[in-house]
Amino acid sequence: MVRVLTNCRAVATPLGRRPVGGAAMARLHEVADAAVVIDDDGLILEVGPAAKVKAPPGAEGLDAGGALVLPGLVDPHTHAVYAGDRSFEVEHKVAGKSYLDIQQLGGGIHHTVAETRRASIDTLVEGGRRRLDEMLRQGTTTAEVKSGYGLDTESEVKVLRAVERLRVEATVDVVPTLLAAHVVPREFERARDVFVSMVVTEMIPTVVRESLATFVDVWCDEGAFTADECRPMLEAGARAGLGLRVHADEFARAGGAGLAAELHASSADHLLFATRDDFRLLQEASVVPVLPPAAPLVTLLHRWPDARQLIADEVAFALATDFNPNCQLSSMQRAMALAVYQMRCPPRAALTAATLNAACSLGRGDTVGTVEPGKVADLLLVDAPSVDAFVTDLSANRVVGVLRKGVPVVRAP
Repeated sequence: MVRVLTNCRAVATPLGRRPVGGAAMARLHEVADAAVVIDDDGLILEVGPAAKVKAPPGAEGLDAGGALVLPGLVDPHTHAVYAGDRSFEVEHKVAGKSYLDIQQLGGGIHHTVAETRRASIDTLVEGGRRRLDEMLRQGTTTAEVKSGYGLDTESEVKVLRAVERLRVEATVDVVPTLLAAHVVPREFERARDVFVSMVVTEMIPTVVRESLATFVDVWCDEGAFTADECRPMLEAGARAGLGLRVHADEFARAGGAGLAAELHASSADHLLFATRDDFRLLQEASVVPVLPPAAPLVTLLHRWPDARQLIADEVAFALATDFNPNCQLSSMQRAMALAVYQMRCPPRAALTAATLNAACSLGRGDTVGTVEPGKVADLLLVDAPSVDAFVTDLSANRVVGVLRKGVPVVRAP
């Protein structure tokens, strides 16, 4: 059935199907007193002033209640499927222990790996569903979900089977990623090359055979894997038809950005120690930097890329939550606000980074991330007087309604 969303105070959106960089990131297309026509496949047919939009006969009317209408938010970096809890690490953090110190003390990724290996698929699905439902209430309509807490073939496949169930069952559009090399498992600390070989010859082929992932990811960083170790795993993923993503240079300049550029990955993520030249390499290679501003906050690293410099250099970057057991942030609203206050990102540019650019980093720029004809009608109804007010609000969830493929899935209480 064709639907018409009316009583929209305004529609505000970036436009296009390619990542946007430079000053254009803050130039949104805005239509006051707007209406949106949605076809029976959930695609947008028309966006324009309500007085000029003609509703087809028999169309179902949807009332936006005077809300501001924005594109559904896209979270291109999450670890939303895992078991266990790591809140005990906060005491170590405030005592001055580093991320790698905590890992050596029995916390960190290894702790989550142990809990996740013990968990059943049903337990993983239940936890993942709760987290995705909360993301949806906060306005996220598309989310990448990584594995990476199994670190052996059997456990990684288990996690990705849980992600696949969520992809089928959840309202949020889930994009699955095999994080094949998160850290070196304890049992392979003295045989790193054997683990890399297992990823290349066993883990990736098994995941591809079951069609469980769209991307393969590795962590190229101090305390994780070297660029030389990451390269064969990424190349194996590319040969198998997977897109490439790289956790890069979060704790040191370890060559992750350069490797992502060399292999033309879809994204390079974190990049806290990447240089201006590294970002230029990524831009020239059409790699989208995915920047989760909550990560350096919760690790107490307090180091952020400068959005002003990235915009001046016309680097088209995306934002993400990096939701994981160590970073309990499920809201892209808060991620945008942190980008404003810690990265000096203009609010409207933050919206572009959290919608169109984030979608492009996932290969979804043709389908989501904007409000324009031909795109999926993933729409937010926002109780805010302006985009700036929505993006910079640290206190409340301003989303009062969500449409997924044109169907209301979240309604104001």
